[in-house]
Amino acid sequence: MNIRAGFQSIVSTSWLLSISANDLKNLICGNLLHLNNNFNILDLFRIRKDDDVKENPILYSTFITIVNDDMNASDKRMFLKFVTGINKLPLPMSETIKIESPFLCFSNEEHALNLMRLPTAHTCFNTIELPNYVESMLELQYDGQTIDDLEQDGMKLSFLNKLKIHMKEKLMLAISNTDGSGYGLDEAVGNREAPNNNENVKQEEVQQEEVQELRRSVTIVRETEEPQPFVQEKIPREETPREETPRDEESDDSFGIGGLSDESDLDNLFDGF
Repeated sequence: MNIRAGFQSIVSTSWLLSISANDLKNLICGNLLHLNNNFNILDLFRIRKDDDVKENPILYSTFITIVNDDMNASDKRMFLKFVTGINKLPLPMSETIKIESPFLCFSNEEHALNLMRLPTAHTCFNTIELPNYVESMLELQYDGQTIDDLEQDGMKLSFLNKLKIHMKEKLMLAISNTDGSGYGLDEAVGNREAPNNNENVKQEEVQQEEVQELRRSVTIVRETEEPQPFVQEKIPREETPREETPRDEESDDSFGIGGLSDESDLDNLFDGF
């Protein structure tokens, strides 16, 4: 009951009335039947293009021609796994593939690197990033001419053939290394974790075990001394003996004034004031 309530909170019940049980199964699980049967990508997926691809129709048309006409059914399954993460076929027009060309080049060195770049995919969003081979080939191999210039000179067909060969080579290299190439697919991870008789793999596992054993057997001890509190040494203070005037000595009351020696003289001094 809880599963039904949760499912119906996401999928409208009215929508389920218009779909068969088999279609619902294919929608959720995909269709693996007739693996060897060929199919058309444009009949299964909606295609979205970014602005750079829209402005370069030759790049897009060459790509679609390679995928639909030059790939067999097995290659197309690998292409689906490269872009979407699985090689199962969805219900027609239930999913979207986005084609982007985000790489910008401003120098001959960057164009040369762009020609060497492989297409990349983001399976979470069914997105494939396609390098702009058209612009780079025109810049490096045709002195920066445009497609219109090549058509006037009769070299457009030759250019399109070179472009198709180059793009197909890069695309096939990318999709053929999908399994275990680090895309994070569950099946690829499982393949990497499966037992392998390769000597290099065994040697690497032995080295990892030795490192782990070494880490367990080594204990690092840091000896630290607790800081001692600072104690200021007390130096005994020397007291200077006070000189006391002997009581038996008579004090001089003259205050340094000559001729004044006693109180009588002091009284006489102030007479007349």
